Amino acid sequence: MCVASKLPSSSAPGSRQAAFGALLARKQRTLAEELDDLRLDESTMSAEEKKRLQGLRASYKLEDVLDFDGTNAEPLPSAPASPAQADPDYDPLDDAEDLAVAETAWSGQAGLDVRRVGENNWKDVGARPLLALGDVLMFLLFASVGRSIHTGGLSLDVQVVQTAAPFILAWLGLAPLLGAYTPEASRSTGDAVKTVLKAWALAVPGGLVGRGLLKGEVPPVPFMAVTMVTTLVLLAAWRVAVVAVAGGEVEGGEGNKRSGLFDVFKMVTTLIGRW
Repeated sequence: MCVASKLPSSSAPGSRQAAFGALLARKQRTLAEELDDLRLDESTMSAEEKKRLQGLRASYKLEDVLDFDGTNAEPLPSAPASPAQADPDYDPLDDAEDLAVAETAWSGQAGLDVRRVGENNWKDVGARPLLALGDVLMFLLFASVGRSIHTGGLSLDVQVVQTAAPFILAWLGLAPLLGAYTPEASRSTGDAVKTVLKAWALAVPGGLVGRGLLKGEVPPVPFMAVTMVTTLVLLAAWRVAVVAVAGGEVEGGEGNKRSGLFDVFKMVTTLIGRW
């Protein structure tokens, strides 16, 4: 008998497929029942016949898992639900790694200018080591110039270091507490000078006291006067040079930054990279 002759006529492909599936399922159930009614003596069968019999039984058992007409179909094991299906409020960005704004690589930009707020303590020195190194060099230069008056030439020896040591210790111990290493200390030329004045007025006299204690005598007045004036000039000149080279914000213009050599170099390298 031709199977196609029993299919209901329908113009829709989906209806024909469903009818064919239902007919195939009924045929399978009928054959499975007939197969179960047979009492075969498998001991007399060859290995090839046993293999074919097992294949037929396995094939007819498919209707226990999937029925083409949908009446006895068993649900297949489902895949684990995705986070979006398990939680309607799930946001994929919640699992993303958070980056600081300053560390974000903005495409085609030289870098985002993020202002760091100083803490007016010794941690500020670690945040600006080059500025602190320049201050130390200014005190060494002061001691070397004073030494050259007696020796006839600039030098950097043990005596120069011993002369500068009390001032360096006093400066690094007191100046950070007065805001000498905060971003505001080099925001503009005026800020740089004002910050140096505050720190100098306390740290340099402290250095003179330390030098007097080490030598066991009060420093001469001319030496104290020369020390105060020279250190102020050197420190102020160094801080103003930092503002001129690195750039700073224009005094009185919040958010407006005056570009320096570093900013120009950054802009040029960024443009070359974009090409």
